[in-house]
Amino acid sequence: MQEIRFSKWRYALVGGIILLVAYMVFMLSGLASGLQTGHTKAIRDWHADSVVLTQDANEVFGASQMTQGDLQRVSAGSKSAIGLYQGSASRANASNDKQNVSVFGSAAGSFTTPSVIRGSNYSKKYQVTISQNLADDGFAIGDRITVSNLAHTLTVTGIVPATTYSIVPVIYTSLDTWTELKYGGQPFASESDKPINAIAVRGTIRSLSNPTGKTKLQRLDMATFIDNIPGVSAEQLTFKGMIGLLIVITAAIVGMFMYVITLQKTAVFGVMKAQGIPTRFIARSIVAQAAILGLASVVLAFALAWLSSLALPSAMPFSADVGQWTVVGAALVLVTVVGGLFSVRTVSKVDPITAMGEE
Repeated sequence: MQEIRFSKWRYALVGGIILLVAYMVFMLSGLASGLQTGHTKAIRDWHADSVVLTQDANEVFGASQMTQGDLQRVSAGSKSAIGLYQGSASRANASNDKQNVSVFGSAAGSFTTPSVIRGSNYSKKYQVTISQNLADDGFAIGDRITVSNLAHTLTVTGIVPATTYSIVPVIYTSLDTWTELKYGGQPFASESDKPINAIAVRGTIRSLSNPTGKTKLQRLDMATFIDNIPGVSAEQLTFKGMIGLLIVITAAIVGMFMYVITLQKTAVFGVMKAQGIPTRFIARSIVAQAAILGLASVVLAFALAWLSSLALPSAMPFSADVGQWTVVGAALVLVTVVGGLFSVRTVSKVDPITAMGEE
């Protein structure tokens, strides 16, 4: 600590660099978490244990096409048929004010349909519930809305908690309404022939039948299902790569800084060794300086990033995951210490006589 106080501006410079890098890491981590939440929150709201898709869908939700009759091929305690449509919605009296939306079709009262916080759930065809974030954009209970090219207007009966899928608000409606929205007036021989995209399951799937001549089905755990939502894996991999690179840069910055400081103090270390002070004591001092510098910078960056998150607009997909930030912060402190270790070998090679002679 005395050394840091004595050369405070020198240490403040490198501490400031670490702070800025750590701040950038925390903000990138928040954006990564926010984007993942924005893509998947409506799915996580199901609290399902697994999802059944068709085998030819390549594990992609929107590419899976099965029928309501396939629901009988899945033996499970609790299951729900799901349909997905992505388009735009506008109030009937404000057709120019369109909002991108994801529309989920499922049975009212099923676990894939959130409980309403205002109004009531849909109970008839052409009724819908909307997420709170869509209500924040001006949509309200009682509004008649138009979704994409559906000829019939839809009536908003209730509002569910804010949620998103593919970074856009969500509309929930019955499977009959969803079928007409997605397939228009296309006729179907029976109710069981009407299409759906997936079957969400809570609990264990006791059996999954794949008889000859029928579309082959497969079970996916939720982690695999979410990872295959378009854009999720690529975005997360990109952010993780950037964060990892910044952590490596932090180690390099501290390593170079501590190495330069060590070279400048070679004569001092020589005198200390001549006085009988062991190398391990000097090494511990260098590592301690790096640890203090890293910890102080990371804590300040953590606080700054948290305050910044409070000032961001609600439309920005940002999530301050304290647990994740703590792990990332610990990694930054660790690599700072590792950077300090780069100089220990230099100290161990200092010859007291040579060092004092150079002085």
